[in-house]
Amino acid sequence: MPIAAMNIKRSTWKAFLTSLRDFQIPFNFLITIPDPATQKSLEMAINQAMRQKKRARQNKREQKNSFSGLLSGARELAVAMQSPIHECFFTPEEMKSSGIGQIFISRKMSDGRMASSMFMLDIFCLGVKDTFYTITDPYKYREMIENITERFNIEHFHPTCAKKLIEGGIEYARKIGFQPHSEYQVSSLLIKDVDSSLCQNDFEYGHNGKPFYIAGPNDDQYKVQRVINQLMKSCGESNFNYMIGDPLDSDLL
Repeated sequence: MPIAAMNIKRSTWKAFLTSLRDFQIPFNFLITIPDPATQKSLEMAINQAMRQKKRARQNKREQKNSFSGLLSGARELAVAMQSPIHECFFTPEEMKSSGIGQIFISRKMSDGRMASSMFMLDIFCLGVKDTFYTITDPYKYREMIENITERFNIEHFHPTCAKKLIEGGIEYARKIGFQPHSEYQVSSLLIKDVDSSLCQNDFEYGHNGKPFYIAGPNDDQYKVQRVINQLMKSCGESNFNYMIGDPLDSDLL
């Protein structure tokens, strides 16, 4: 069948010709199309080429938007790091009883928004178990604080001592083979300029001179076993304690 007699839309044929550079279809294929089945295959190839180009354009736009989002987030974080500290507190009762408590610090940005970092610190064993960083408007920030104070007794904490307590917990955990949560590198930027050496308080880590692992409600059996195996490796069988079950309600993080 001559090409001129083919029932292919002009726009579809134009897209096909444009796609030849990518598909590298032999020239003799363009001379005749022997049967309807081949014509259908050709149309399917054209449609596939059009879909591929559409997906490529979409991926390019998504990559551009993602990169723009990263730049915007980095700029906001840079502004937050230079903003004045608004408040800092922790949950001393939970930290004393279970070794796991929350440390919270916020900075007020010039546009009124609040940048906040929360650290779940395990001073008995794991160091920074969990953490997050966020920027919220004043209303959502107040809601978050009310949620914390409804479920925990908080105590205001000087930022220098908060950072010293966190850094000490991380150092203790690293000595026995545990690294801080992966998000710590970001959330800790809110306390980067805080000088922990100005804190005169001393903090103790471990429990009765030994690491004491308390498995939290989000620690599955595989994580529990990994922690215990690491403690066996770094401390020896009789030089640590553990408990399956966490008295701390960790829904906050």
